[in-house]
Amino acid sequence: MYQGFHNGDLVELIDTLKHEGWHAVQHRCRNGAPYLDDQQIAERLPQSDAINVHNYHPKQRRLESEARVMAKINDAQWIQLAKDQCKGKEKRPYKPDPGFPYSTF
Repeated sequence: MYQGFHNGDLVELIDTLKHEGWHAVQHRCRNGAPYLDDQQIAERLPQSDAINVHNYHPKQRRLESEARVMAKINDAQWIQLAKDQCKGKEKRPYKPDPGFPYSTF
């Protein structure tokens, strides 16, 4: 991630880090399952995000919506939730799954 995209906006940068970090929690610690249920996500997702997420593949919408919601919670709560969700999970090398055949260059 290039910090220049955030134009020095530390709040936006932290939001992005929490958003992407939550995707890591979803995939590495929750085996691709969301933490929040559909109702919890719907109650917390701003309308502008809901419209934007509609452009994602249907299989990605729930996790993307949840990551947007989780990026907005306070930092201490986010850190505690990430620790709780990943507690006891073994550390293993990350293997990306972009949903299509993938190889490194």
